Amino acid sequence: QSVGRFNEDQIREARDKVLKEMFDDYTGATSIHNSNGYGRKTPTELSNLMQGMYRDLLAKKEELSFLNDELSRTIDKKIESDNANKQRIGQLKQEIKDLQEAMQGVADTLSQASRKVGELSAQNKALQAEAEAAAQKALDALNNKNEQIAKLANENDDLKEAIEGYVDTIQQASREVTAKQQEIAAAQLQLETKNAEIENLKLQDEMKAEEIAKLESEAKMLENLIGSGKRELGDLEAKLADANAQKAKLESEA
Repeated sequence: QSVGRFNEDQIREARDKVLKEMFDDYTGATSIHNSNGYGRKTPTELSNLMQGMYRDLLAKKEELSFLNDELSRTIDKKIESDNANKQRIGQLKQEIKDLQEAMQGVADTLSQASRKVGELSAQNKALQAEAEAAAQKALDALNNKNEQIAKLANENDDLKEAIEGYVDTIQQASREVTAKQQEIAAAQLQLETKNAEIENLKLQDEMKAEEIAKLESEAKMLENLIGSGKRELGDLEAKLADANAQKAKLESEA
């Protein structure tokens, strides 16, 4: 609009100037020459001059129309661009909101996983302590029974062979207890490794809930393995008790 107004003002100023010159030139004196020495224009000259002015005015008008059209197109493009930018800003705000909600979900999942890891760690430590105590108890009993069997073997040659058979049984049970203890220790080490992996993943920005669930599942499997090992250890202790009972029977017969 400012460009169009500027051109209109130029045209109006040029027109007024020419008309004034024509009027002054035509009415400046009653004689053929005015006081400045210039001749008054004839009607033909005035007509030609006005036709030239008209053509100039038409050219200026066309130029003004072109500039106004260009300005309108520029304004329309600017409005269209602003609307597109506003729409894109709205989309970006929604995307940011969605990302914030997703990040909050991940944070909640990590918090739950952390609590679960703490619970599993405490349970596993308790199971390990129980397994170690049971294994030590079995080993102590084994050593004690071996001493008693050795004494009985020296005192009663008739029962030596039978007692040695139970010694072999007890020694085999001892080896199985040791192997089971090592198996439980290995499972405990794997579980601690899984717990460490979960703690490490909690520090990563791109953490996924599926990965935590997978590690928790593997930790649960290790926990079950430790529980199974504890039950098998109980069976071995029962086997030792049975061998000791049989040995005691032989001792009473001796």
